[in-house]
Amino acid sequence: QEFCYIMQDLNKDMDQETGYKETFRVFSKDEEGCIPPDEIKFVLKHLPGNIENSEIDDMINTVDKNQDGKISYSEFRVMLGAIPLLIPDLNRAVEREREMLDRDMLDR
Repeated sequence: QEFCYIMQDLNKDMDQETGYKETFRVFSKDEEGCIPPDEIKFVLKHLPGNIENSEIDDMINTVDKNQDGKISYSEFRVMLGAIPLLIPDLNRAVEREREMLDRDMLDR
């Protein structure tokens, strides 16, 4: 019975992740797989609720952690209320480790 509860929770998380991905694909128009701020502004301005440009800018600035002016998938997830992905930070750590190993090999 516990197994069923665990699997239900896992499926719920996967379904939510699938929803994030599908929603991101609707917004993402550039070749880098990011969402330009203008695209987010366009969509949000056409939703009910009268969102001000300054509110949208604040929201984008809050989630754009790398300050590249675009919203990546991991940043988009956070904007929707998901837990931040740690994968990009891990990738950077692995890259730094490889660079250090490469330098060590060259020094020998």
